[in-house]
Amino acid sequence: MAKRLSKERKDEETVIVTQAERIIKKFGSAQKLNEALKMIGCGRRITAIYRWTYAREKGGTGGIIPSSVLFDILQAGRKVGIELTSEDLDIRPVVMKLTIDQKKKEKYRNNRQALAGPNTQRQT
Repeated sequence: MAKRLSKERKDEETVIVTQAERIIKKFGSAQKLNEALKMIGCGRRITAIYRWTYAREKGGTGGIIPSSVLFDILQAGRKVGIELTSEDLDIRPVVMKLTIDQKKKEKYRNNRQALAGPNTQRQT
């Protein structure tokens, strides 16, 4: 998903995060974004959502969500309680620095979600 720019320190890495990656991450996953879109009657094929994150050379949109879908995503976000900001909708990629701890936490969280399955709810 995010492209690695350079490895500055042993515990820090710089990555580029696209519009599609930011919005998918806000929803939790591409599957959850699709479920939210289905709630408002605008579901997409999951492959179409993943294609937003692919480079243009590989048949994707280069990280940009088609403008025809953005309004539906905003409505779906409101429906499920996710606030999308103008920064999330900005088509320009964002350069972020991730520490090893952040990457480990993110990987651990993704692994737990994958093991839990789609029908389990998180208990707090």
